[in-house]
Amino acid sequence: MDTDEPIKALYVVRAAHARIAEAESAQRAAIEAARQAGVQWRLIAAAVGMPQQSASRKFGPLARPQGKADPATAVEAVARIEVLHQAVLDAQLAEVMAIAAARAAGVTWQAIADEVGMAQPNAVVKYRPLVEAGREGAAVLLRSRWARAPRGGDGVGG
Repeated sequence: MDTDEPIKALYVVRAAHARIAEAESAQRAAIEAARQAGVQWRLIAAAVGMPQQSASRKFGPLARPQGKADPATAVEAVARIEVLHQAVLDAQLAEVMAIAAARAAGVTWQAIADEVGMAQPNAVVKYRPLVEAGREGAAVLLRSRWARAPRGGDGVGG
């Protein structure tokens, strides 16, 4: 095994984690713009694959509508949110795969937790089931976690 492999693997984890933050920021901005344009929560919730109440709780502190959205504006806003939601899911899956590679390279859960900014036990609880599920299983788990995102949650549990 290359002695630099764990260091490289941690760099990939760090980059993947940063990509999530960027994707979530873009998604939040698109949702805020949609709400300002008057797009209804039910449409936004459908675009991010979660119940309306969960979406309004998670993103609710955003701007209030300035009126009712015309249909063309609503369709465009929802399409933008759907694309950005997929970018968030893709970034989350990339992070899980980076963590799986890091674990395979011998990186400890503590080092991974340090990279993603959480306590080691929380990192294990959040990521171990995803890593053990493999790429396809992790994708399914990530989508299901969004569907039941808790109040103020990141959609990924933990």
